[in-house]
Amino acid sequence: MYKLPYKLHHSNGKGSAITLVLLAVVILLVTGIGLLSIGLRSQILAVRTTSDIAARMAADAGLVEAIYKMNEKLQIKPWDESSLPSATNESLPNSELTYSYKVGQDLNGDYVIVSVGSSGQSTKQVECKLGIESPFDFAMFGSRYLSLKAGTTIDGYNFELPTEKLKIGVNSIEAGAIFARLGVLIDGDVFVGPGGDPNIVVDAQNEVVITGDYFVLAEARPLPAVPLPTHLDSLPSLGTITTSMTLSGNAKCDAISLTNNAVLTINGPVSLYVIGKTKIDTGAQIKIVDATINPDAYLNLYLGNEFTIQNGGMLNNNTKDTGKFKMYGLTNCTNFAFLTDSILYGAVYAPYANFSMLNKVEIYGALIVECLSQQVSSNFHYDAALQRGKVNDEFVEFVIERWRE
Repeated sequence: MYKLPYKLHHSNGKGSAITLVLLAVVILLVTGIGLLSIGLRSQILAVRTTSDIAARMAADAGLVEAIYKMNEKLQIKPWDESSLPSATNESLPNSELTYSYKVGQDLNGDYVIVSVGSSGQSTKQVECKLGIESPFDFAMFGSRYLSLKAGTTIDGYNFELPTEKLKIGVNSIEAGAIFARLGVLIDGDVFVGPGGDPNIVVDAQNEVVITGDYFVLAEARPLPAVPLPTHLDSLPSLGTITTSMTLSGNAKCDAISLTNNAVLTINGPVSLYVIGKTKIDTGAQIKIVDATINPDAYLNLYLGNEFTIQNGGMLNNNTKDTGKFKMYGLTNCTNFAFLTDSILYGAVYAPYANFSMLNKVEIYGALIVECLSQQVSSNFHYDAALQRGKVNDEFVEFVIERWRE
């Protein structure tokens, strides 16, 4: 009777061990299933994430292609908005990714791109609003230097917002690359080249007034060479223009040598390519007719060599609209010489040229050159409307202004 409880106790302990083992197996099984489930969910999430990323990449590829197509289309003047770029289920090379995009216009008339990328079951949509980038976003810029004589004023007008400021600057970091003498007024911000010290790059006397701030460019501002439109290059040459004449459409000439009050009249939308030198001398002038005579009149002057105006020569933009007279210096255009008192309503983009002024010149517009040198004070009035490019302007391109996913 004594040993019976012992046997019963021994048998109960064996049953408890089996129960514990079974419980442990169950716990391990549940844990294993949980871990397997987590792993499976992580794998599915990784696949979905990878697919989403791939779809986004495809959508971005469609966006890039659409912008490229729009800029290709922008090279053909006049602008035609009747057939805007689009694509459906285009495949990326060596992949199963596809994209579709469409370019349209919003209620404000701005161009908008919607691009959809696909990867398996995943799709991503990106949208962007396009703006037009003009080379004239600075009032004055020189890749090497700007030399401003005493009494020169640089100010601006036609800003969209009262808080906007004009910008002048250089890519250089050399000492005195911006040289300003007594009485110079710069009503805006000043930029120096990447890594430069404004206190070294800007050589300004105490009496110089700069109303804005100093900034250092994050990277050198690109000043690409001017692309000569192929439709101008293929035109027959008019020879050398030496006497009065009127142009109402695109033209090409070997040179311009106007003197003795001769007048080259622009009475229409004109792009003129001058292969050689341009000289306006002894009371001669290039004249753009008033908008009341021809509202479509403008001149884009492509200069293949140096430009000189002297002895009372004039650049007579009767419209007073700086966007209607633009001078583009090609690679071999290395010198602009203003040797007579002048008033210029227009914009100059000549990245290889020294723009020299030996007399007083009043400029309304913008000036983008390699370097600027003055012998006497002159005033610059930046037309901020120039930074807001239009589709029919030369040398502009579409860029992303606003983006969302």
